[in-house]
Amino acid sequence: MLPSILLLVAALQATDSAHVVVVATTDVRGHATGWDFARDAADPGGLARVATVVDSLRARYPDQVIVVDAGDVIDGDPFAAYFSDIVPRTPHPVMDAMNGVGYDVATPGEREFNFGLTVMNRTLSSASFAYVSGNIRVPGRDTLAFAPYKVILRQSVRIGVTGFTTPGVMFWNREAVRGKLRVERIEQAARPVFRDMAHDADFTIALAHSGMDGPSSYDTANVGGENRAARLADGDVRPDLVVVGHSGREFADSVLNGVHFVQPGPLARSISVVHIDLVRQGDRWRPTRIRAELVSLARVTPSARLSRRFADAQNTVESWFATPIGEAAAPMRAAAARVEDGALTRFMGETLRRAAHADLAATTIYDTRAAIESGEITIRQMYALAPTEATLRAVRINGAQLRAYLEQSARYFYADSTGRIAVNAYVSPEAYDVLVGAGYAIDLTRAPGDRIRDLTIAGRPVQPTDSFTLALSSTRQTGANGYEVLRGAPVVYDRGERIRDLLIAEVRNRRVVQPPVVATVAWRIVPDTAARAARALFVRDAAPVVSARPDSFHLPVVDRVAEARRDSIDRADRLAAEAAQATVTTLKLPATDRSPRGTLGQLVADAYRSALRVDIAIVGPDEIAGTLPAGPLTAAQVSAVLPGGQRLMRLQVSGDDLRWMLEHLVERDEPCCAFSGVTLTYVPTKPVFQRVKQVRFTNGARLDRKATYSLAISGSLVDSEQVMALGGTQCTVALGCVRSGLLGRWQLEKSELTGADAFLDYLRRLPQPVSLPESSRLVSSGR
Repeated sequence: MLPSILLLVAALQATDSAHVVVVATTDVRGHATGWDFARDAADPGGLARVATVVDSLRARYPDQVIVVDAGDVIDGDPFAAYFSDIVPRTPHPVMDAMNGVGYDVATPGEREFNFGLTVMNRTLSSASFAYVSGNIRVPGRDTLAFAPYKVILRQSVRIGVTGFTTPGVMFWNREAVRGKLRVERIEQAARPVFRDMAHDADFTIALAHSGMDGPSSYDTANVGGENRAARLADGDVRPDLVVVGHSGREFADSVLNGVHFVQPGPLARSISVVHIDLVRQGDRWRPTRIRAELVSLARVTPSARLSRRFADAQNTVESWFATPIGEAAAPMRAAAARVEDGALTRFMGETLRRAAHADLAATTIYDTRAAIESGEITIRQMYALAPTEATLRAVRINGAQLRAYLEQSARYFYADSTGRIAVNAYVSPEAYDVLVGAGYAIDLTRAPGDRIRDLTIAGRPVQPTDSFTLALSSTRQTGANGYEVLRGAPVVYDRGERIRDLLIAEVRNRRVVQPPVVATVAWRIVPDTAARAARALFVRDAAPVVSARPDSFHLPVVDRVAEARRDSIDRADRLAAEAAQATVTTLKLPATDRSPRGTLGQLVADAYRSALRVDIAIVGPDEIAGTLPAGPLTAAQVSAVLPGGQRLMRLQVSGDDLRWMLEHLVERDEPCCAFSGVTLTYVPTKPVFQRVKQVRFTNGARLDRKATYSLAISGSLVDSEQVMALGGTQCTVALGCVRSGLLGRWQLEKSELTGADAFLDYLRRLPQPVSLPESSRLVSSGR
């Protein structure tokens, strides 16, 4: 009898538990086949690879898998563009691929609107799965354009799925939606949808085509924020899971207020797989465990059935891409186009300037591998130069705005205190423009915002009140990527012409393209050492040719230009080395204690707090790599204490969250981090998260939980393996000093200062010799 009873008990227990697997994609952008048409090579993503993983999961977890997408599907790839705009097909092959994968629910992204509502409606109507949206409304009727949510049944578990689209649609796609659709603020629309969905579902999912947090790329006054996904964790009714999209980042899992956030990477190169365990409570199911992972598709074999299904469509697009449209008399390459005036940017800029009848034109180099080689010019080459569906516009700006525009573009380059030149990791290549029609110099020895020199038009210095017309892309005209200076500039030209189509028409009209002659350099990077360093980031120059005399001596012919270049570089390196060895400060006593109670960590925290002018600064446990002896110190010695070149970040937090951060500082037997700006009294014998007894700021004020405080941390504290922040707004800090979720609602502002630069500048400014901090900032109390 005992085995029978045990089997009966096991069966009863099984009916009280369930397991659901959610597979999520976002920002697929037309990548259906696993082929990169622009490079004419295999792509490490695509819906065909997604299908392989989904098929495997369905076989392993029958009746447990649900597949969702968070938007941006039908634009962004030649495959999608061809069947959306060149030769429309129903069903659209990208939507047909999603049908083949077996998606259950999706929500629109802003790219669904890029070809207009007719194409969008025709494409989405062929989906065999549900499209949902809680914030896209039809004006006049004031009804939702899509169902607010869909309930999917898996193992008797009711899974509710809703979706929200960034309100930026009202800005970027205003001509397409004007008077026809309205995209509401996400926070405003979410609450009633969550309340209704909670009544109908056991587990709820929000597909948010919106970044986690951070600034918007447009004026939000009448539209709403672009990146608001993190706000879905606020309020009394919240979803269980949020799939984040739009920003192009990826992270495995982050928890805010009990809500799990995941973001798969763009172009279907990774997917989020979320395992959910649930137990039955009465007539409802309650989740007991949520485990999320980020799965790369780079080594996944594309599905054979989907590859066969779209072989003809892929061949059609490849043939279209290879269509010749003209010839080039000489090559024009993008390799050095971001650092040197050249024929390719002039060809593109002059084409746009003439089309818009403008004084100036801005061009963006999306891919430095793009090129027009001698001989046949194909559509593929034009697509590499202009891969987006952006259209041509022209605005009227004054001289002050023009200078601000170029200053914003020049932020693409990073220069540290030693003169090292690099690409700014926090600025997208798509945010860097080259101007045609003006002369200017980018001085990389100056701070960002003060780099543009010798700005001229037609040889005349530009005055702040001068007026010009500027041809540019519709994307840039919106003010995206930090170009706030363009917001409100009057639009003087807009016929809806795609920039790619204008370039194709130009080549066809010319038949044989003669590259523009660059006799006089219009713009340049200065000084010469910076120009060479910037060029080296993109171009590897060949070694000078060495010839030999036809006799037994074989003496090389000296390349005087190369020799002069080496001498200049050697001199710059020598000067940098000499500067690094110069005495910059003197310590009265050695700073060797790197512990949270030690003087060195406190001194570094003081430097961070002083540099960013914040209320409090936190220095992580592994951030400091060296110690400092007493006596004279060189720049090299000081910089070695904080290696890695991590930039400082400023954060605004509430008093309540700041208290929790400080609780994390003292949650272990030994406090984990050094800090500056407060004296913290704590009781180590109390339970964890109940140890902070008193917080008093340096001005004598006590912590106000309702107030807002500014906080400085270093980029080394951001744990990128656990979470990739959308817009840099969500981070976890090493060893639990500041855990995931506490910073998710707040915006991180990245400064231009590295921790080493801030420390060096601080020590230089202090009275010499420098005295170490004396007051204790961590006070252990017995009760």
